[in-house]
Amino acid sequence: MISQKRYRVAVVSPCRFFQAGIWPLLNTHSLSRVWHCQKAAEAQWYLDEQPVDVLVMSLHVGQPADLLSALRFIQQVRISFPGVALMAILDDPIPYLVTRLRRLGVRHIVDLGQPLVLWHTHLRQILLGEDSRAGCTLPGCDEETLSIGERQVVEYLIQGMTPAEIAALTRRSIKTISTQKGIAMHKLGIRHYAQLIAIQRVFTDSWLPHDGVQMVGELTPSLWYYC
Repeated sequence: MISQKRYRVAVVSPCRFFQAGIWPLLNTHSLSRVWHCQKAAEAQWYLDEQPVDVLVMSLHVGQPADLLSALRFIQQVRISFPGVALMAILDDPIPYLVTRLRRLGVRHIVDLGQPLVLWHTHLRQILLGEDSRAGCTLPGCDEETLSIGERQVVEYLIQGMTPAEIAALTRRSIKTISTQKGIAMHKLGIRHYAQLIAIQRVFTDSWLPHDGVQMVGELTPSLWYYC
């Protein structure tokens, strides 16, 4: 049974169209909107000042720097505010990112293009305190099965090197490099080079799954409060 409690919710998204569209959906689930902002650095500051029960974030793979900041922020939320329910919305649900979010403890991950009924399902599960990972239809990746050679090829590709250049550097054949590239891309759930570039900062950020988060840079909030 869903509690009659009026849950406090905040939205973090760089897309104003998403911000405008998400509020009517949230209002149908007894969620009281508190604030919303565009960047994770802003959200870090305002979450300290205005705690919420539910945090909805949209992640956009076309903005790699913002994507990494969002993941670091999510990690900090899980550490500092373990009671906050997180719902992540991906505009491109790359399996590698889905797995990263799950490892960070995000229980509700939604594809921006999924039917509205699934959004309602996730929100109901949040209000019921249920874990949606078991029923999540978004596939994850097999990053842990990457061999040392496959990971090395991915890292060189991210740096902009061609298979021929990687072969010359590693003293392997172009055929071997091409094979390792195909296997690695398949394991990560990456369909094309643009997706690989989109996740490059996340992939090479070695401390993201381990250490605490440090939000760097000046805070310049652009935020609206609701009574």
